[in-house]
Amino acid sequence: MLALYWFGKLFIEYLGSDKLIAVYLLGAIAGGLLYLLVYNTIPYYQARMPVLGMVGASAAVYAVLVAAATLLPDYTFFLIFFGPVRIKYIALIYIVISFLGSVGLNAGGNIAHLGGAFIGYLYIKQLQAGVNWGGWITATLGWFKSLFAPSKVKVTYRKTEPRASSANSSKVSKASQDEIDAILDKISDRGYESLSKEEKEKLFNASKK
Repeated sequence: MLALYWFGKLFIEYLGSDKLIAVYLLGAIAGGLLYLLVYNTIPYYQARMPVLGMVGASAAVYAVLVAAATLLPDYTFFLIFFGPVRIKYIALIYIVISFLGSVGLNAGGNIAHLGGAFIGYLYIKQLQAGVNWGGWITATLGWFKSLFAPSKVKVTYRKTEPRASSANSSKVSKASQDEIDAILDKISDRGYESLSKEEKEKLFNASKK
């Protein structure tokens, strides 16, 4: 889980959470398929069929780990007791351990790890070539999200013209040039805020001519 947290955060920083979910699910699928393929085709593993089957999501975590290391091989993590270590070496150590464990007590789990790691590597290489293997996963998740998204109600407003009362019409009467000059002089002497509401309306109407 620590590996998923560290490498997952790095992955999201550069490629976003949608692609993280995609490579995670692809890793789980690849790990499961390789597990089934090996235990159904290779006699050594057929004779050692695990009783409990395959459990866990470590293949998906390996996919994220190797994908991040393939994308940014020289990115450095600072590890306790070891100091700065490039993540490509961390991923390589994980892969070597799983390879060595593919004939041990947890052979099935380690084989699934290798399947997840392989798909993580291929995913980034294909993405760099312009092919997004996880596009269908992102599209499927988007479709499910749309099912639960709140529907938007479109509201339209009809613009109505306010009726001017006789009192207002008398206030907003056309001002003569002398009145406008007087208003401008008042602004020059005491500022715009000194005008009354009627004077402001007269000045505004005069400006529209």
